[in-house]
Amino acid sequence: MCLPHGRCFLSLYISFVLCVISTGQPETSEKHPNCLRHEEITRVAYKRWMLQVGCDSSIFMQYEYDDEDYYSYNEESQTSYTCIIWNLEKNVLLINVTATSTDIDDISYKDHNVKAEPQAFLVQMVAQDSGSCKEILYNYTVIYLPKQNCQENINTARKTKWHIGIPEILTCTTSISGIPIPPNTTITWYKNCRDLPQTVFQIKKGVFKNSLRFPSVGYEHFGVYTCAVTYNGQRMFLKNYDVCIRPPTYTGRPKIGLKCQSEEISTKLDQDVVFACEAKMFFGSIDRSDITIRWIHTVNNKNTTPTCVNGIALKVNSTVRSGSSCSFEFPDKCYSHNATIDERSYTPLVLPLRFNIRNVKKTDLGVYELQVKTLDLQNNVSIALNFSQDKSSLVVGLAVSLGALFFLLLLVFILWWNRIYVSVIYKRKFGPYTKDTKDFGAFLSYQFTMDMDRFSQQQTRDVVSSTVTALNDIRFTVFDQHKDIGGEFMAEKAIQSMSECHRVIIILTSEYIKDNWSVFSLQQSFMKMIDSGRKVIFILVPGIQEFTKQKGSENETCRMIDRAIKLNDSILWSDNKHFNKNKFKLMLEKAMPKVRPNNRKGEKE
Repeated sequence: MCLPHGRCFLSLYISFVLCVISTGQPETSEKHPNCLRHEEITRVAYKRWMLQVGCDSSIFMQYEYDDEDYYSYNEESQTSYTCIIWNLEKNVLLINVTATSTDIDDISYKDHNVKAEPQAFLVQMVAQDSGSCKEILYNYTVIYLPKQNCQENINTARKTKWHIGIPEILTCTTSISGIPIPPNTTITWYKNCRDLPQTVFQIKKGVFKNSLRFPSVGYEHFGVYTCAVTYNGQRMFLKNYDVCIRPPTYTGRPKIGLKCQSEEISTKLDQDVVFACEAKMFFGSIDRSDITIRWIHTVNNKNTTPTCVNGIALKVNSTVRSGSSCSFEFPDKCYSHNATIDERSYTPLVLPLRFNIRNVKKTDLGVYELQVKTLDLQNNVSIALNFSQDKSSLVVGLAVSLGALFFLLLLVFILWWNRIYVSVIYKRKFGPYTKDTKDFGAFLSYQFTMDMDRFSQQQTRDVVSSTVTALNDIRFTVFDQHKDIGGEFMAEKAIQSMSECHRVIIILTSEYIKDNWSVFSLQQSFMKMIDSGRKVIFILVPGIQEFTKQKGSENETCRMIDRAIKLNDSILWSDNKHFNKNKFKLMLEKAMPKVRPNNRKGEKE
């Protein structure tokens, strides 16, 4: 049977938490012994107020920028976590729960009546699949809730724009300090720090409980609306909305009008030029973010380049030429006062548009097209920019310059595209021979066991086969650590065999990184490289370089491998059917030393 004042919900919630805890690992009186400190956070808690400390699986996430500068993250693939929360001041275990990755963040410890003493909580998160553990230490300084004044909070109000005549709702909050609002909490709304007018209603129940309801927005509804929460006799101001009212929207046919001061501009070298235009827009409702304005430069009706684009969303200008800039003014009509009769009537949106070119050069000649686009409508206008001198000489000079530049760029592109072929040909013709005499061309190190999954086994067979075939084609003998050493791996024989080879080639796979013997071979190869000055060659399977970079922050072996890859030669291998095996062979030839024909196994000088 439910208790009064919402205690039924609280009882059900406690039962749910106890049920979750009972399904987790057994309670322990000891903390996890091998937990990596992720972060230490200091916060403020208020006496007789609420406090919440939650489980946080996000500490296993790694954030990075991609090629387009968008913020993204990579997360360890986990199916479940164990969350352990301790009160360090009292050395009391509060929570020890195991739950799925989708449910673990919903579990937390809640204190509905904070005492006047320091609080310290240790949250330990254990990833069940990998066994790794990370922890966060929360230090709370408990103070009395400062007395707040409504006027002091108005400056933090969020600008809110409403259209006249439509219904609106202002929400206060569904939780305080992340804890759902208890039944004994009171929500109070104010307008300009005074009692609400009779045209505004505070909803008492339902989904929008404690929200403000405006059945039909009027010009009199402008102002700052503030909501305050009273709990245990203390009051906190939580949200402020600075509401302004927009005039009626246009109801006719949408259209865009464009007009510029001139269709053609003549100028001289190194002078400044300003293109001045005006866009008149008739739309029902439009925001700055709905408008795209482009200035496009066209030379000889061929080369078309967006010279200047207004980045509307970021409120900045994006320009191609450093000496150019574009701008426009957006008169956003939204009244924070009782609008006059003239202000309440609709007028079209007029945008002044400007495009500036400083120190005009010959390359700035041509036609500039202004494009104004919003929603499904677009309008264009063109302006020609000419020098007030002989046009024929400009065209000839420009053509010669462009031709020479095109030829130079084409030559650079061809050399860059075929750089591996150029490098190998140069090495064959002019590269010096190595002075070292070795029994073998390459020591081949890789990891292969029958305990590996089928995909890893097949991938290893394929990359070993491709590497051995390529080395034989360029007349290098191979010492295979799995075939030529035989039996169990012997460290001394492996180290001796490395010294008898011109190069150590490591086929780097995830299985190789996990194997202790393979890592030992890599370390020995790295030391040999430092002592002799001979580089190691890494054959990288798909995804392995990204794997070492991702794990480098927490794994010393991966950090060492990542450094070794940067200091040595690395060659990408792929099992894709379009993989260029000839290019793979040439890259191996480039990385291997140039050896005289008689400087091979069985044919020492």
